[in-house]
Amino acid sequence: MAPERLVYIGHFITPPREGRRYDTRFFAVGASDDQAVNVHAAEAVEGGWHRPEAMLELAMPTIMPPTRMMCHTFARLGSVDAILSTLGANPMEQTEITPEIIAGWLSLQNEQDPS
Repeated sequence: MAPERLVYIGHFITPPREGRRYDTRFFAVGASDDQAVNVHAAEAVEGGWHRPEAMLELAMPTIMPPTRMMCHTFARLGSVDAILSTLGANPMEQTEITPEIIAGWLSLQNEQDPS
């Protein structure tokens, strides 16, 4: 997969008071159904292609709040084209994560899609 195809879609940084910090950027790309997945062992124990709706069924901390927020947004947007066009034009930028933002993310854990 050519790196120039990646579309920047988000950036999250934990607050300074957190013991474990991250500065994470998210990228998206359209890929074929048979695209191989290679996991970098220093970054993740497991990886693969998963539907965002399936990831949202997992309890925290299986997926961290920024990943959960991205999955919620992906599920709401509904297609790769919508994700690339919407988030490509307006990336999610949460560079100052507050308790209120975390509470909002936690509320998404129990939210059901009305459709």
